[in-house]
Amino acid sequence: MRGYLVLEGGEVYTGQWQGGEDRAGEVVFNTSHSGYEEIATDPSYFSQIVVMTAPMQGNYGVEDAVWESRKLWIEGFICLEVQDSERDQAWKKRLTENKIPLLTEVDTRALALRLRQGGNSMGRAGSGWFRGGSFKKGRKPDRF
Repeated sequence: MRGYLVLEGGEVYTGQWQGGEDRAGEVVFNTSHSGYEEIATDPSYFSQIVVMTAPMQGNYGVEDAVWESRKLWIEGFICLEVQDSERDQAWKKRLTENKIPLLTEVDTRALALRLRQGGNSMGRAGSGWFRGGSFKKGRKPDRF
């Protein structure tokens, strides 16, 4: 199923919807090659949709002992690829069980360049068909 990240300026980034619920937040990027769990559970990422520029996420599973807090603070997780094999789907499951939108197959390099050059932006991650400023199902991004 296709999913979308829509920035407040109208730019639309398309990817593969992996689950969660449609949500809005400040879109930021992170260039770390590891630490996805620490990022998602760090309260400083409260209300943010995090774009990870490293190509693979979730490849070392989930370990609650490394969490920064007891909950996920992010409003969305966007990456090029997430571990999704029979052997390990732990990170994908943890995000979707907590209704955090997970969008993969996004051109995170182009998105990070846009954010770096234009500054952080409010945005909306959703699975509904996007047209004319709103999602056809779920909540509309009337306000960012």
